[in-house]
Parts: sequence; structure tokens; C-alpha cells
Amino acid sequence: MGAALQRAVAGLEQARAEAFAADGLLGVAAAERTAAAVAWERVRTLHEKGAATDAERDEAQARFATARAVEGAATFEFKAATSRVTSAEAGVHEAEVLAGYLEIRCPYEAAVVTARRVHAGAIARANETEVAVLTVVNPLRVRFEISESEALWVMQGTPLSLTLDAIPGRTFNPTVSRTTGVLNAGSQSMWVEADISRQEILLLPGMFGRVRVSISTTPDALLLPSKVIRSDPSGAIFVWVVRDNLAVKIPLVLGMDDGVRSEIREGLSAEDSVIASGFSRLSEGAPVVVAP
Repeated sequence: MGAALQRAVAGLEQARAEAFAADGLLGVAAAERTAAAVAWERVRTLHEKGAATDAERDEAQARFATARAVEGAATFEFKAATSRVTSAEAGVHEAEVLAGYLEIRCPYEAAVVTARRVHAGAIARANETEVAVLTVVNPLRVRFEISESEALWVMQGTPLSLTLDAIPGRTFNPTVSRTTGVLNAGSQSMWVEADISRQEILLLPGMFGRVRVSISTTPDALLLPSKVIRSDPSGAIFVWVVRDNLAVKIPLVLGMDDGVRSEIREGLSAEDSVIASGFSRLSEGAPVVVAP
């Protein structure tokens, strides 16, 4: 407990003691005022009947007036003492808040201090001095970027596989926890994050790894190299295929495209021979010789 808080607590205890004493004095004064009122009423009645002298009446009246004044003063002191208690309680609360600033508490359940910026005796300024660097160690957060073509397919819950050079042969399988939902204007990529529980002591903050994103799975998908897929001025997607030794333009409906391979959903079959080069010399119906 800090010195300021100790002084505030001591002041509160004193204020409460004074309030307790003032309450006792008020009780005594109220009792004496009641007794003086009864005596004054009795002497006044006797005086009206001629059974009490003027001096006795005046004395009883004076004692009653004095008792009332004493009770009023006791009431005032009790209220003042109560007010001092309230003020002292506020002072204790303020001192507790200030004392709380002397203790730094970690806001995370699992974190370690990875850098200490100040030591005992150093001057620290509120909202300016960096005291320490905390690193959350459980869960760990995997951060990576994905390309524009994949961004629409990645969302919360998308499965991932994570491998690390430092831990060969081990694969971790988190899911996407969150995405930024926007593309970086410079790289045209989107940040993705996945939270992963720290398993044993294998995973360390700051490690680098490789992430494979499972966007979708299509059994027996028909794939083509992305470089053989063409588009015309209207934006229609097509490929050139060989049929009866002639070049034929075949429109396509594409599925997934990772920039290297494209999924063909409609337009081709596995038996089609797709032309992979020489596009500038091709036209509809042009003869083609298939090289062995």
C-alpha cells in the first residue's frame, strides 16, 4: 500500500471515529433537550397555578433554551462529521486509483515480457514512456497475404495447413479466424489471420512458415495451364483446340484459378487437344499440324 493511500485510509478512520463521537453527543443533547422540555412544561403549568415562582419559571425556560441550542450545535457537528466521512471516502477511492497506477497488470492470460524498456529509478511519463513489450504466446496468430484472385474465396472458417522450416515433417491445421476484407492498394492482396493454439513448446512467436489454403475441392477436376487460356476484346474466355487438324476456338466457363492452373468447368473434355503456343498465327479454321 502506497504512503498516500495509507494516509487516506487513516484520515477515513479518524473521520468515522469523529462521526461516531458526534452521533453520541447528539444523542445526549437530544435526551437533555427532551428532559428540559418536560421540566419547562411542568414548571410553566405550576407557575400558572401559582405553585411556582417567577424565578423557577425563568430558570426552567432558560435550561430548555440552552438544551435546544446545545442540540442544534450537536446536530450541526454531526452533519459536518458525516460530510468529512464522505470526503474521506472519496479521498480513499482516489488514492486507490492512483495506487493502481503503480502496478502494471498484463491484460492477457498467456503472455511473456520480451523486452524491458525501463528499470527501477527511471523516469516514466504517462502515455509516453514504453515500459515493456508483451508477446502473447497462446493462442498464436498466423498472418499472411493472399492474392486478389483468391480473396473472394477465403473467409472465416476456411481450412489451412501450416508447415514450418524449423519443424520439418509437422503440419498444423488451423482455420481462418478473420480477414481484413479489403485489398492492399499497392500489392492487390488481402491480409488473412488464423489463431492457433500453442502446442507443447514447438511453436514460437516470430517463426516463418508456409500456408496452404484449401479454397475448394473438386474431384476429377479438369485443369489447364493458365497461360493457354485466352480472352477476346469483349472479355469472352476461350482456348484454341485441334479438331480434324483445324484450329477451333472453344468458349470456356472457368472455376478456380491460382494463376498457374485454371479449372475448366464447361467447354472442354479430357480428350481435347489444346494448343499451347503460337496464338498470334491462329484463326478459326486454320490448318494445324500436331507435333508428335
